[in-house]
Amino acid sequence: MATPRSTWIRAALALLLAVVAAAAFIRPFAPVPDKRQAATQPPVRVSPEGFILVDARQLLDQVRRTRARGVVVNCWASWCGSCKEELPLLLRLKQNLGSAIEVILVSVDDPADRNAARVMLRGFDASVPGYAVDGPLEPFKTAMNPRWPGVIPATFLFDRTAKLRYFWAGTVYENEITPLLRRYLAGEHIDGESDFALAPGKVTR
Repeated sequence: MATPRSTWIRAALALLLAVVAAAAFIRPFAPVPDKRQAATQPPVRVSPEGFILVDARQLLDQVRRTRARGVVVNCWASWCGSCKEELPLLLRLKQNLGSAIEVILVSVDDPADRNAARVMLRGFDASVPGYAVDGPLEPFKTAMNPRWPGVIPATFLFDRTAKLRYFWAGTVYENEITPLLRRYLAGEHIDGESDFALAPGKVTR
C-alpha cells in the first residue's frame, strides 16, 4: 500500500518532469555557435583609399560566396596603359550578361599608388567594389594561377566553386571575351588560356 510520503514524492517527480518537458518545448535548445568557424573568417580590412584588402585565399573565398555562375577577376594597375583600355569593357560585362556573371577588379598597385588607382576607378564611374592585393604579389600570383608569369593586365574566369576555367595574360578584347563567356554560360567546355607571348609586360614587385 502506498504511503502518503511515497505518493507525495511521485507527485513531485511527475510535476518536475512536466516542467522540464514544457521548457524544452517552449525554448528548444539552440545550436552552439562554432567558434572555430568564426575564427577562420578574418575581419575585412580596408585601405585608406577605400580598397578592400585581400590575399588570394580571401579573394577566392569571395568568388565562392557570389551567386553568379561565373566570376571574372581582373588584376590591373594605375600605371598600366592596357588596363585603362580594357576596364570599360569589363565594367560593361554585367550590363551585357546580367547577374550570371560577376566582375571583381583587383588592383596590384603598391600602397603608395593606390590613390591614383582610386582616381582611375572613379574616372570610369566603376560601381563594383574595388579590391587591392594585400601583401607580396608572388604568393598571390601562384595561388591564382601558377602559370601566371606576372603580366598585367591579367584576367581570370572562375566558376562558382573558384575553379579556374579560363585565363587571359594581357589585354582582353570584347570580340574574344564576350562570346567565350556566352559559350561558358551555355554549358560548353571552354577551359583554356590565352597566349602569354601577346603580353610582354611584367610585374616585378
